Amino acid sequence: MSIRAQVMNLLRSGAALTAASSILTTGAYIAYKDHNRFLRMQETFARGNILAPLAENEHEIRYCNRWDVEAKLDTVLASRFTNEYYLVSGEVGSGKTRTIVELVRRMMKERGSENGGAPVYVLVTQGKSFAETLARAVSFYFDEHISFRFFIDFVLRINAFPEKDEHHKLLRVLDAVENAAFGYMKRTGRPAVLVIDGVNCLPRKVVLEKLQEKAKLWADTNIVKMVFVGNDESTEAVLQEHASNWSRAAPPVHVCDMSKEEAIRFLRDPQLLESDEATDAGDGAMSVDDAERVYQLVGGRVQLMIAFKRDHRLGLPFQSTADELIFKEREKFMDVCKSSVILRLVNMVKKSGADGIPLYKLIDASSENHVATMLRWNVIRIERKGTGMVAVFESRLTENVVAAMPLWK
Repeated sequence: MSIRAQVMNLLRSGAALTAASSILTTGAYIAYKDHNRFLRMQETFARGNILAPLAENEHEIRYCNRWDVEAKLDTVLASRFTNEYYLVSGEVGSGKTRTIVELVRRMMKERGSENGGAPVYVLVTQGKSFAETLARAVSFYFDEHISFRFFIDFVLRINAFPEKDEHHKLLRVLDAVENAAFGYMKRTGRPAVLVIDGVNCLPRKVVLEKLQEKAKLWADTNIVKMVFVGNDESTEAVLQEHASNWSRAAPPVHVCDMSKEEAIRFLRDPQLLESDEATDAGDGAMSVDDAERVYQLVGGRVQLMIAFKRDHRLGLPFQSTADELIFKEREKFMDVCKSSVILRLVNMVKKSGADGIPLYKLIDASSENHVATMLRWNVIRIERKGTGMVAVFESRLTENVVAAMPLWK
């Protein structure tokens, strides 16, 4: 063999060795990152997580403890095996999100600080997209999500890089959660807890169905306890369409408006924001009579009581705030008055009183579409009564506005 041929063989073998060395080194690094990624996610399951701006915020409305509601939700959010997933529902402004956020913070402080397991809370409307927000919440980084198996597949040209559209991003996050949670369960003997708030805002035929499928699988295997939070009655109906998946759902937990005692306590607390300095008892507090009047008008709806409490601090009289809220509530009946069918249904709900009217009676008197329209316009809401469903007015304010309008007298 000539010297030239020997040199060429040496160069070729050197290049082959370099390539092989590069592949092995890169593969080892990626395998290390893949292992480290799961450990990081498991640490998040142990500590819990809640993203800004819902992390500690001293400029938010001061929280009012609701002991009965908190006791129910504490069981739902606890890192314990139940073989079920959960649905927490409630009207817009009933305080369910704030109560859950407060409980998650408390669990992170009491249990998560000792790696005892705390919920990971995700609000659907946070961040650029749901997939990216979920990824950040569980400490999953897309750029690092290249497993050793994927690396070998890519080197051998079996697969290409993963798709980067939102659907495939979500699938990658859920797959990572599943693998990390399985290791976490084997290591600690506890399930991870994942709270998805605002599920009524998710695309139902793609994202919500996929989440429900995973919730059932994870409930069967006890690796993740999923908690869905929503304020849309139709969300529960969508989840019930899939009988097999719905079979693993626990009875829905409904967060109602504040009780009268809770509402009076909230209204008479002189501190509006968490950052407000404590004042002497009674200094700047709303009078008992005014607090009673507020409750008679709007009930225990937190969102509406905040308006009264804020205006009271500004020195505005009760009637000024009441007139503004009543005017706003009357506005949504502009469309109602255009439909004789819906007007008839409103009268049926009014005559039924506080007990409400069975939902099937409203549907029999009109159609499912008309009832759905009333729900969409926030005229009525659905409540469980025994084994059935009844329709009542959306809030105490709605009930009072209907009673005062000449059209229904």
